[in-house]
Amino acid sequence: MMSHKNNRQELFLLCCFIYILTASFHVFAKQLHVPTDSYPTIQSAIDLSHDQDHILIAPGVYIENLIINKAVTLLKDDNRKTGKVVINGGGQGRIIEIKASNVKISNLDITYSGDEVGNMDACIYVHKEARKIHISNNRLSRCAFGIWVNGSKQIILRGNTITGVKKKYFSDQGNGINIWSVEDAVVEYNDISNMRDGIYLTVTKNSAVRNNYLHNVRFGVHYMYNDDNVIIGNTTCDSMVGLAMMFSKRLKIIGNQAVNNKDHGILFRSIYDSEISNNIVSGNNKGLFLNDSSFNIISGNQVEGNAIGVHVTAGSEENKVTKNNFISNSVQVRYSWRFGQYWDDEGKGNYWSDYLGWDFDHNGTGDRTYFASNQIDKLIFKYPKIKLLSHSPIIQLMQSLESQFPILRPASVVDRHPAMKPFNMNSSININQSQADSICHLPKMNQS
Repeated sequence: MMSHKNNRQELFLLCCFIYILTASFHVFAKQLHVPTDSYPTIQSAIDLSHDQDHILIAPGVYIENLIINKAVTLLKDDNRKTGKVVINGGGQGRIIEIKASNVKISNLDITYSGDEVGNMDACIYVHKEARKIHISNNRLSRCAFGIWVNGSKQIILRGNTITGVKKKYFSDQGNGINIWSVEDAVVEYNDISNMRDGIYLTVTKNSAVRNNYLHNVRFGVHYMYNDDNVIIGNTTCDSMVGLAMMFSKRLKIIGNQAVNNKDHGILFRSIYDSEISNNIVSGNNKGLFLNDSSFNIISGNQVEGNAIGVHVTAGSEENKVTKNNFISNSVQVRYSWRFGQYWDDEGKGNYWSDYLGWDFDHNGTGDRTYFASNQIDKLIFKYPKIKLLSHSPIIQLMQSLESQFPILRPASVVDRHPAMKPFNMNSSININQSQADSICHLPKMNQS
C-alpha cells in the first residue's frame, strides 16, 4: 500500500517539475527588437536569440541574407512606426534559409533573390531538417523561386503574395511555391503571378492546396507523383494551363476554376482513383484533357465556352462521368481512341447544350442517345475550313447516312441518358467569386 502511495507522490512531483520547466521556458522567451544597439541587424538578433523568441523588426529596408537556425518568429514590429519591413537579398543566392523547426515568418516584404534557377535561389528556402514551418501574409518579389520547401514536414504557407519577373522563356523562371518530398503541407490563400508554375508539388503526400489565385504563369497548379492530396477552390486564369495533374492517385480535385487559359483548363495525365467534381472550366482552348487517366469520378463540373470541351486520348477508360454540364463548347468532345465508352451512370448522364433529342415521358432525360462526335467532327478537326460547309447538302447527307448506319459512326463518347437541362453545381463549394472575378475577369456561368 505504501509503495502505491510513493509512486503517486513521485508521479505528482514529476508532473509539477514538467509544468514548472515549461512555464519557465515561456517566461524566458523574449522579444528582440531590430534595429537596436544590441541587435543592429536581423541576423544578429537571430544569432543571439533563443528558441521561441520573437524578433520584431521595425519598418525599413534591410539588405541581408538570413540563416535561421533557431525556433524563432520573424515579424513586423507594428508598435514602432508605419511602413513596410523590406528584406532585400541584393540579388545574391537565397534571401532566407530556414534550418530549424518551429519557425514562423509573417508580414514581411522579401525581395531580390539571386537569379540562378539551377542553384535553387529563392526568397525563402526551407531545408529538410526543418519541421512545423509557418510562412504567412508575406509579399515576395523578384525571386528566382518564391518559396522552396525541400523534404520537410508539417508546412503551412498561407496568404502570401508572390510576384516574379516575367521572362521570355518559362524555363528561365522558377516556381512561385516549389514543394518536393513533403508530408502534411497546407498551401492556401496565396496570390501568385509571373512565375513558371504557380504551385508545383512532387512526391508529396497528405497535403492540401486550396483557395489560391494563380495568374500569368505556365501551369497554375502542377502535380507530379503526389498521392492522397486535395486540390480545392483554386482559381487559375490567363496562363498556359490551369491545373496540370500528372502521375498521381487518390486526389480530390474539387471546386476549382480554370478560366481563359491558352491551352488546357485542367489536364490529367495518368491520374487514377480520384474525384474530379464541381470545377468550373471556361474559355480555355481545351477544357478538360484526359490522357491515360482511369477509374476516376468526374461529376458536377461546368465545362463551358471552350474551343474543345473535353479531349479524351490514350485510353482514359473506366471513368464514371455523370451530371456534368457541357455548354457551348465549339467542339464538345474530341475523342482519340479506338473504342467507344459510355458516359452515364445508373440512369444519370450529362447535360449537352447541342443535344437535339426529346423527352416524351417528361422525366428530365432525353429519349434519344447522345453521340459526342461523328465523322463530320473528325473531318472538321482535321480540316477546320469544312465547318463553312456544315449546312451544305453533302454534309447533311453524310450525317443522315451515319445515323442510319451505325457502322459508319466512329468510336465516341456515348451518353444514353442525356439531361434535358443543366445540373445545379454543388453550392457547398466555397468559391470566393468576387475575388476571383477581380483577378480573372470571369464570365458569368449559364446555370439554372
